[in-house]
Amino acid sequence: MKKITLYGTTAICLVLLVFLTIACGGDASNDTSPVPPPSAPPVTGTGSALVKEITESLQKDPLNGDLYYSRAKIFYEKEMYDEAISDMAQAMRIDSVNVDYHHLLADVFLDYYKSRQALQTLERAAVLYPKRIPTLLKLSEFQVILRQNDEAFTTIDQILKIDPQND
Repeated sequence: MKKITLYGTTAICLVLLVFLTIACGGDASNDTSPVPPPSAPPVTGTGSALVKEITESLQKDPLNGDLYYSRAKIFYEKEMYDEAISDMAQAMRIDSVNVDYHHLLADVFLDYYKSRQALQTLERAAVLYPKRIPTLLKLSEFQVILRQNDEAFTTIDQILKIDPQND
């Protein structure tokens, strides 16, 4: 009889986990049912009444990405990054090509010390809008902040090809 090693057992467990994840998870991209809005955490101080109002509006219209975006901006200003990311994820599920959503999510990620996700978010926005100068400028700014100077110069060169007069 063959002896199963610790590595073999681990590999079998990983394969089973992947299989179960795929089998149970299904394809969420075909799900068109409205996703209920997450309840907002209690917020105190300036903007809490507005958060409550937006949350009530989301209960009536859960497919309104702009409402999630608005609430995420408030959370971001209050440095409630987890809540802001959650709302932006919901907004982007509704409208994944809204460039303003990408910009805010990137800002939240960067301020929350998730620089890789911030950069990836702006890179996706730049792929969606390769000639949108504000997006490219923000991307180059993040690249400089993250000390990716060669990439920043490449992005700036791309901007200058689109608009040679851009200073």
